Amino acid sequence: MIKYNSRISRVTALFVVAVFSLVACANSRQKEDLESSIRKIFADHKMSAMAIAVVKGDSIIYTTSLGHRTLDADGHAGDPIAEDDLFALASVSKCFVGTAVMRLVEERKLSLKDDAQKYLGFTLRNPKYPRRSITVQHLLTHTSGLNDGVSWWNTDSLKPDLCKRYAESYNDYAPGKGYDYCNLNYVLLAQVIEGATGKRFDDEIERIVLNPLSIHGDFNPLRLEADKFVNTYYRDSKTGKLINSDYLFKQYPVLEAPRYKMGETVILEYPAAGMKIDIESFARFMIAHMNGGQYNGTRIISDSSEKKMRKNYVGDNNYGLSFRQYPDIISGTVLHGQTGGVTGVKTAMIFNPDEKYGFVILTASAETDYIDGMGDIHKPLIQLLYDGLLRSGNKL
Repeated sequence: MIKYNSRISRVTALFVVAVFSLVACANSRQKEDLESSIRKIFADHKMSAMAIAVVKGDSIIYTTSLGHRTLDADGHAGDPIAEDDLFALASVSKCFVGTAVMRLVEERKLSLKDDAQKYLGFTLRNPKYPRRSITVQHLLTHTSGLNDGVSWWNTDSLKPDLCKRYAESYNDYAPGKGYDYCNLNYVLLAQVIEGATGKRFDDEIERIVLNPLSIHGDFNPLRLEADKFVNTYYRDSKTGKLINSDYLFKQYPVLEAPRYKMGETVILEYPAAGMKIDIESFARFMIAHMNGGQYNGTRIISDSSEKKMRKNYVGDNNYGLSFRQYPDIISGTVLHGQTGGVTGVKTAMIFNPDEKYGFVILTASAETDYIDGMGDIHKPLIQLLYDGLLRSGNKL
């Protein structure tokens, strides 16, 4: 029979408890430091609300939210943020459009090489290059030759019978010969989706992406709970009062059947910027792309389609089929994803598909500038989250 020294066993047990206590204290301090830094970024940029999720593998390893869903004109807080509140996604919405297009390519309902004009109810030609087609791929990669100079959301600006300035919406180069980030490209893609399928854009987004991933969100605000919308504000330069910038949440009655007109009404869903989503759903969408087009056994696009979306097609601009490459956020690492920014809104979905980690960020009422083409909250916040949660196996 083996005899144990009870005194040594007690000492060992006390040592183990002490070690775990020290680790727990260190993790607690680390979490406090991280959240203090996040609160400082939140305060410095005068945000009304922010939600963050960090993903590793198939799991969300960290979430936090700050602020309020509503403010009054003087900045007094209303309802606090809840986990299932819906933020405007801004330009990260383009990744939902791109994903739907790639699925339709797989279903052979359209091709990236198709002349986009064949799916539209109007002529889409640069008047300086009338014989050159603008393809679906040109729209996805912002190489169409279009610009947002006349309008960023209404394709009537491309119709000579409706807009005298229509020619100003085209740059001085042929389709495929230059890059110009242009929101109008993605409004056209929504119209292309309707023309190719004969179905509503929002219905196709739901079929391809939202329903399979159980996403709480939509481009169509009439299909969402208005009391969950996270309002975003800007400050009036003369009065200093806060003004609600609510156009992405507008519940236009024409979005309901039978008033909805295919190929036209979709512009009021703002396909380039108008997705509304909660933070956990946003993380699931990112995980699906991080894992080659699937989440928890549910596939929304093929692995090859997903890789095509993240490939760089435009050289130094690092742009793919609605995704961008980011070589300068974390040193020595190329990250993938998209950032977004409209009045008061700065969002981000940035991930590493090789090491399987990523970050999603939603904000409202942020007063921000830009660093290297990104909202100035994105780089420092992602670096902060990486250092605090992922570098050298850090864990809270």
